[in-house]
Amino acid sequence: MAPSVGRLLRRLGAASSRPSVLLGQPPLGPARRPYASGAAQAVLEKSDSLSPEASTRENQAKAESKSFAVGMFKGQLTTDQVFPYPSVLNEEQTQFLKELVGPVSRFFE
Repeated sequence: MAPSVGRLLRRLGAASSRPSVLLGQPPLGPARRPYASGAAQAVLEKSDSLSPEASTRENQAKAESKSFAVGMFKGQLTTDQVFPYPSVLNEEQTQFLKELVGPVSRFFE
């Protein structure tokens, strides 16, 4: 009679407690993971290549946002972002609207 699978696994497992040996897979280790060391090396090279001036320029570019919502949060109003589309009014219509703003605002005060 053939030995059962459980007995066979027990005999194989007696030599090593690692499941990879039982499954016939090679043992894992630092030498078996070249992608991890390569990725870490790429990150280190990238951080070394940035000069201090370049990193400060990147930080300033990230800090200065022209977003309308960010401007409202900071207490600044950037009207260019409110209506980013070109004006459809000609000069006469724009002048007429500017003349109406003063009297209407005084009326509602």
